[in-house]
Formats: sequence, structure tokens, C-alpha cells
Amino acid sequence: MGVFSLGKVVLGSLFKKPSTLMYPVIPREWEERTRGAVSINVDGCVLCGACARACPTNAIEVDRKGSTWQIERMACIQCRGCVDNCPPKCLEMDQKYTEPGGEKVIDKFDIPPRKKAAKKDAPKKDAPAKEAPKKEEAAKEAPKDEAPAKEAPAKEEPKAEAAAPAAAAAAAPAEGGLQCDVDSCVFCGACAEACPVSAIEVGDDSWAVDKDTCIECGACIDQCPAGCLSMAEAAPAEAPAAEAAPAEAAKAEEAPKAEEPAKAEEAAKEAPRAAAPVDPRLEGYVADVKEALVKEFGLSEDDAAAKLDKSGLADQLKAFPYLMNKAAKETAERIK
Repeated sequence: MGVFSLGKVVLGSLFKKPSTLMYPVIPREWEERTRGAVSINVDGCVLCGACARACPTNAIEVDRKGSTWQIERMACIQCRGCVDNCPPKCLEMDQKYTEPGGEKVIDKFDIPPRKKAAKKDAPKKDAPAKEAPKKEEAAKEAPKDEAPAKEAPAKEEPKAEAAAPAAAAAAAPAEGGLQCDVDSCVFCGACAEACPVSAIEVGDDSWAVDKDTCIECGACIDQCPAGCLSMAEAAPAEAPAAEAAPAEAAKAEEAPKAEEPAKAEEAAKEAPRAAAPVDPRLEGYVADVKEALVKEFGLSEDDAAAKLDKSGLADQLKAFPYLMNKAAKETAERIK
């Protein structure tokens, strides 16, 4: 029986794939989410240091002055924190593991210098000034007979034009990205020196950032001695001003109509309160308090009546009848 069983296994193996891997002849196929070794694209690195700050084992070291980036492979725990926190996305997690060895491996890479971003030309401010004389000349050349007809709409146009910028400013979303509290800034220039892409410019009393160049790495925030820098998120855009204006006008028209039923309801609620019956015990309780003021505390009839009027005891008892549960002497002692 043993020979037949062995022959069955041998014959079955001839038509099946081997259970072991044919490595290294056939390379292994790694699973899709395998975390192997961290790799870097040196051309995309800006030496911001965000990866080093995110590394929980301090396996990454960034030298901005020496323009180098290095990683200690034996200290790396493949957590992917550096890859997820890299602003320029120049780090990747390869599926291949680091080759085994008896010595600590430190891979060091030279980062090529980056060219400073070219400054954008400021928009020309002379264009509106040049157009103004042309409008004045056109107004002078217009026939005198047509002037009265054009004056009426001209007076109404500035109101619409003045309202449009205000509405547009209200609807404009709050700008996100790097923010600076200029009142707290000391204009030391530490943020500009720390910026890996030269997006910040600091003058004697000025601070500016190019939002298009900034990669939001946070290096400037860490180096700011005054703590006046922060990273803000952009607010979602609101509806256009042209569409918002009619809606606000409609609400303004509906507001008086909506207030009328509300006032009627309030009046209806207050009416039963005004007509509510007075507790029959009230007059007797007030008289007992007045008597206690005279007998127990030696006040005259006139002084006791004045004390009662000044304290507003009757109104309090109407609003809160449960106060009559207290002894008259106790209430008299409170208002004497």
C-alpha cells in the first residue's frame, strides 16, 4: 500500500505547480499594500524637513545647509508617516524590503539646488487712469440736447456699482494657506530663510508670501520666533452676489408680513394672563404682613404701608402665588 500511495503523490505532482517559490529565477509578486523601503525623488525634494518631523524613530535627517537627505534603514519602521506628510510628494513606499545585512545602512542623497521662483509682474495701475480722460472727452463731445436725457440714469448707476463690490466682498471666500499676524511680526526674516522654495519676502516693515509658490510645508512656522505664522484652510465659496441680492430683497419684503402674525400670537398669549383671576388669599396675606410690620417690628401704619408699596409685594404674589406659603412674619422681616 505504501508503494501505491507514493506513486499517487508522484504522479499528482507532475501536473501541479510547485509549492515553493522559484526565487530568484522568478521574482516574487508582492501584495498591493506591502510596506517595504522608503525611496526619494531627489529632483522633487525641497528640504523642508516635514518628513523628519513626522518620523517617530528619527530615522530621517535633513541638512538644508549641506543640501542632503538621509535615512537610517535599520531605524525605519515602515510606518509611512514621512510619505503621507511630504508636501511636494517626493517620497514613496516601495514594496521591496531593504536587503538584509549585518551592518547599519544609512542611505544619503544629495539634493540638487532649486532655482528661485520668478517674481510675478505687478498689474499695471495706469490703465484706469488712461481710460478716464477718454470718458471725459466723450462726454464733452456729446450733443447738449442729449445731456439731460443721460443725466437721470447716470445718477442711479453709481448706487448699483457701489453695492456690487460690497456684495462681492461679502460673498468672497476667506483665503487659506499661510497667514501672518503682521502686528506681532518682528520682521526678522527667519521664515524667509527657512522657506525651501523662497516663497516668502520680508522687508524692514513688510511681509509677503507667494501663495502659488508656497507648498505649505510648515518649515517657516517652526522657525518663527514670534509665533505669528499659521496655516489656515480656505473657506468654501458662497453664492454669487448677483443671486444673493434678490434673495435678500425677497426676505426683507416677507419680514413685515411674518411679524404681523407673530405679534398677534403674542397678544393672544398675553391676554389670558392679564385676565387671570387674582388669588383670593392675596389681600389677606398682605394685611397679615402689614400687621406683622406694626406689631413685631414697631412700624407705624403709614410706614408699614410705604414699605409694602416700595417692595412691590402685591405684584410679586400675583406672579408667584407660592410665596404666600411663607409665614407673614418672615416676609415682613425681609421687607422691613
